Amino acid sequence: MKKFIKNASRKRAALTIILIAMIIIFPIGIFVAARYRFWLIYGIADSFRKGENGLVSKIDVPMDKTVKIPTASGENINYTNVLWTVNSQYRIPEGEIPYIIEVNEKVSVNSFIKADLDRLFADAESRFGEEIIITSAFRTREFQESIYKTNPYAVPAGTSEHETGLAADLKTDGYAQKRFVLSKTGRWINENAHKYGFIIRYPFWGEDKTGVEYEPWHIRYVGYPHAQIIYRSHITLEEYVDSFELGEFYKFDDYVISRQTENGGMLEMPEGCVEINVSPDNMGGWFVWGKTTDR
Repeated sequence: MKKFIKNASRKRAALTIILIAMIIIFPIGIFVAARYRFWLIYGIADSFRKGENGLVSKIDVPMDKTVKIPTASGENINYTNVLWTVNSQYRIPEGEIPYIIEVNEKVSVNSFIKADLDRLFADAESRFGEEIIITSAFRTREFQESIYKTNPYAVPAGTSEHETGLAADLKTDGYAQKRFVLSKTGRWINENAHKYGFIIRYPFWGEDKTGVEYEPWHIRYVGYPHAQIIYRSHITLEEYVDSFELGEFYKFDDYVISRQTENGGMLEMPEGCVEINVSPDNMGGWFVWGKTTDR
């Protein structure tokens, strides 16, 4: 009996020690996770966000109800490269990248992103009072080659969106790279950048599609209405581009969007469309989109 009581006392003592250790270790573990790995929790949580179905619908446009849109030098047409797809399969062509402008002595961007980037920063900074710092935007081919050798997150020259000037890496004080999403600003940008024409190019749940590890600090401009469709559909840029059948027309709100191959330097759009935009897709095709006047 004494032996039984003695063994029971030892068990209680052991359980007490384990319980005390858990009480001490648990909050430490929570602190470490929150400080260093909570970005992973955020990425996983975003994986469960449901995409909206039926945002984009195919429409029938008779060919006698279309107008010709030139792939260059058209009147009242906005020519951009905002829908370039850049990855390990579709590299950036050699040569000068168009539309690059200087933001300051250290940072340059594609001119098409500047106004919306300024709006995004102004709204975020007015909400949270945190300065947003661009750690990297446009990079030359030579600079991309140099950082690829030393930066574990860098991709080979010719496959980096930074060479287009359409991408920007962001941080706030104390919150850089994956930890950017731990800041109030970082979370807000992850959830609202699409309203300004930007997407989180490399989401946690899209690595098998993009071929790039989760980068919540890397935003990419695709413009309107593409950023809204991509975010609300919960898809990657690669999936978005592949969702358009060549030569077909699609409707989203008051926009008409089409992905085409040029025919004698010309594309097609339905009659009556205004605010026409044209962008190559860097995959041998073109995107053309505009607003419809039909009500």
